[in-house]
Amino acid sequence: MENHSNPSASERREIIAAAPAIFNQRFYSPTLDGLDLDGALSECMPKLTATDEFAADLTAVFERSGAKPIEVARETDAAIRALKCKRLM
Repeated sequence: MENHSNPSASERREIIAAAPAIFNQRFYSPTLDGLDLDGALSECMPKLTATDEFAADLTAVFERSGAKPIEVARETDAAIRALKCKRLM
């Protein structure tokens, strides 16, 4: 990622696509306390792809589950880099 504080639209889409799997692995409730994560991300997608506060706004979506602290943007960035490295091998 070239600009960690303001990722490009394509980088944001990659992060948003990878973030739920990371969140689901770490969250203690299989039902996410009633949060429809896919629905919430879809609803917020226009804002998430345009905001100047990407990490904070993405975190706010996941905080709807009641879980804290959440830093999915940083963790997802690392997971995406790892996947890209595996593909190159």
